[in-house]
Amino acid sequence: MEAQCAPLRRTVLVARLVGPHGDDVLPPLYDAKLVYCEDGEARVSGLELDTLNSRFTAQTWNVRFAGAVGQDGR
Repeated sequence: MEAQCAPLRRTVLVARLVGPHGDDVLPPLYDAKLVYCEDGEARVSGLELDTLNSRFTAQTWNVRFAGAVGQDGR
């Protein structure tokens, strides 16, 4: 999704990892980019905002989709 990011002073893509009840499992990634997606796995990179001091840290998520089977059968 796109959202306004006040510390960056612009609209950016935001990635969220949402649990089964709609709650965020991890803090969202701002200025998110899909780096890799194949065989039921994905890698997303972006900036995680520390809301206490308004500083960003570069983060990467490695995600395996539930029920997906890769080429190796896992």
